Amino acid sequence: MQRTRAYRSKIGRLSFAIRNELCERIRDGATGISILKWLNATPEWEKIKAEFGGVDINSVNLSDWRETGYKDWLGNQAEADRLRKTTESAFAMVSAAGGDPSTVAARIAAARLIQTLEDVTDPKALTASAVAISELKRADIQDKKLTLAKDVLELNRQKFLRQSCELFIKWSADQNAAAIVAGPGTNQQKIDALLDYMRKEEQS
Repeated sequence: MQRTRAYRSKIGRLSFAIRNELCERIRDGATGISILKWLNATPEWEKIKAEFGGVDINSVNLSDWRETGYKDWLGNQAEADRLRKTTESAFAMVSAAGGDPSTVAARIAAARLIQTLEDVTDPKALTASAVAISELKRADIQDKKLTLAKDVLELNRQKFLRQSCELFIKWSADQNAAAIVAGPGTNQQKIDALLDYMRKEEQS
């Protein structure tokens, strides 16, 4: 993978945004004269050109940049484009395999798939791709099971709270239960007594 390196030249001292626009202008066929006119007129260059004796960027500097920074930029652009295409292919395969590309597990599996596709000409890589897709599908199913389990747990919690409220209303109106609560003893003793009383009432 291409990586950005530090440049100590006049152009290299400019910001990433300016250097990126410069490379785009070179790629689009702008003339050296128009590029130098634009570069030397930028406020950013005005601020730092004193570091270079007040001498503007010239054609030699631009030529050197074409051989260094611009070539690196082209490499980075090609790498970014390759990764974008590979990612699009991977997520297309994720969807085709029955997975949901929006889930975390799917994204992790897709990342593994992207790595596998780096050398797709290797028969082993093709086999690994199939394995990655299979893992993706299992991961997606696990995600869905986990979500379903959480939903069921929440429904059960709501059901429990509702039933607890219904029981509270029912037993708070029972004089015997009220007497146990108001009577002597610790909370645990009162709970045990209430449970014993409720069981007997339910069985009668």
